Amino acid sequence: MAERRVTDGGRALRAYLNEVGKSIPTWCDAWNATLPRGAKRLDRQVIARLINGERWAQVPVDTAVLIERATHGRVRVEMFRSETAQSAA
Repeated sequence: MAERRVTDGGRALRAYLNEVGKSIPTWCDAWNATLPRGAKRLDRQVIARLINGERWAQVPVDTAVLIERATHGRVRVEMFRSETAQSAA
């Protein structure tokens, strides 16, 4: 099994979702509904993997940018850098 580590971005995103009282699917669906047709969308599975530490070494920049926009700047792109990852155990 691959090592699980959570970046500062993953921790901040989990805190943000708890604060606004939304689940990953609800939050992703609400944000995606605001986007024009053909725009890159937040993927529920990718977001869940970021939060639980399965996906920490390579976070796509476009995904990090979407998260920053969807959290109104609370979870910044640079928070997803792998250097910020800590063990999820």
